[in-house]
Amino acid sequence: MEQGTESIRVILSKRSMRACLTFTLFWAWEATLVYAPLLHQPGGSLSLFWTISNYGSLIVCAIAMAFSKKTQRLVSSRFFRVVVVALLEAGTLTALLPSLAGESIPLPLGALGGICLAGGIIFMDLQLVGLLIGIANPYARRITIILGMILHLLLYLLVDNLPYNVILFCVFAMPLLAGISAKSDALPAASENVPGNPLASDGALERMKALRKMVHVPSGLLFAFFVISLSINFIRNSAIDQLGIVDAFSGSAYISLTVLFIIGASTVELAVTAKRKGTVIPLSAIVYATAAIVMVYAFPESDTLILPLVFAGFFLYVTVFYRVAADAVFEFKHHFVPTVIAVFFTNSLGLSVGAFLENALRSVVGFDYSPVFMVLAYLMFVAGSQFVVYGRVPLLPKAMMARPKPKQEGATDRAPLGRILDEACSSLSQTYGLTTREEDALRLMVRGRKLQSIADEMSVSTNTAKSHTRHVYQKLGVHSSEELFDMVEKAGEIVPDLPSIASTTPG
Repeated sequence: MEQGTESIRVILSKRSMRACLTFTLFWAWEATLVYAPLLHQPGGSLSLFWTISNYGSLIVCAIAMAFSKKTQRLVSSRFFRVVVVALLEAGTLTALLPSLAGESIPLPLGALGGICLAGGIIFMDLQLVGLLIGIANPYARRITIILGMILHLLLYLLVDNLPYNVILFCVFAMPLLAGISAKSDALPAASENVPGNPLASDGALERMKALRKMVHVPSGLLFAFFVISLSINFIRNSAIDQLGIVDAFSGSAYISLTVLFIIGASTVELAVTAKRKGTVIPLSAIVYATAAIVMVYAFPESDTLILPLVFAGFFLYVTVFYRVAADAVFEFKHHFVPTVIAVFFTNSLGLSVGAFLENALRSVVGFDYSPVFMVLAYLMFVAGSQFVVYGRVPLLPKAMMARPKPKQEGATDRAPLGRILDEACSSLSQTYGLTTREEDALRLMVRGRKLQSIADEMSVSTNTAKSHTRHVYQKLGVHSSEELFDMVEKAGEIVPDLPSIASTTPG
């Protein structure tokens, strides 16, 4: 009973609620600006504006990655939220000019607005992950993201059915409200052991190596994210064009069914996560994508069901990107910017390439061959999802799997200290029957956190944190921090087969 009560308290903490509110407002703003049909009339297509914005995000990511120290100094500054809101509002105003003035966007103004929008979105993503790493409990972080996804769709459902003038007010108000709620104290200041500019190194290879060391997400996982983003955006755009839908994600039926699909997958995900058995979101996305593709060609008139399936799979993977970014930097806050930017750069790059390929193929060969390309995109999507779940692609023959490099004589396997401590704590928790909250307290205790710090990071009262630490000592049968550390050290020495980062990060 105590564990369930504490889980609710963590999820309903001020940090979790603030993060959930910011996610809801930001995602609802983005959905309204992209999909609300009333905002696009009269004024024609915004495809050029969004193309500029998509490619602009890649430029912003590259600059932020190259100058990570200055970016982190900006992110941790007090006025950063003002900068983000200003960029989002400037991009919003530019995007709505066709609707407000009834004319197309001039190319120079569209380019400027697209860059503002790209910068605002990337910087807001940094703020969102910053809010997440202020939540010490990984289960609470996962719930926060999923709840934000569901609430943003419900908010968009409400806004999409409002009159034009009210939608205009909402789309300008939501970035401002999101900026107000996006206050985070979890990020270190730029002077606190933040690496300098990796471009200051001599030689291109050295610069790349220095930059890669700052990213605490495996290269294979980043590539899987690129493949997933490319393929799922190709599938989404192909399905929309194949069905001939103008307003692809508007109307109560589309949005409501999407919400129901996401709630179903999220319920299974949270149940599995609570039992520490990994993630099922990628598998749920595969099921939805499979059903959507089959129905596109077998029952094309069922667009009311097809599009929610496609969008549900797309939105589910958005939650995975945020979760992996937050989990990866939770123990490496001084490498916050390069790690988060690397995740969202691969996502943005995949989305841009997927949209480009779909447009190019549609222009060149039309839709007579679309099933072939749709199947290829689907296979890529499944392969990327398999890697996220298992850290590899088990569908491929063993002969095609990458062989491990032979270990040099005298070489030893070294895992990061944080992973060793976590595995040792997990082993002790299973052996001595610690609750989830007690294990969280143990992880913080072995890192030398004081009682008040443990209470803050777990988002509980000091008395509750004291109760958890006392239970840890009692169940482990130790009476001092020295005995506790010795016990954890011994557990770390006997933990068998530490899993790779690629297989543990997503789950």
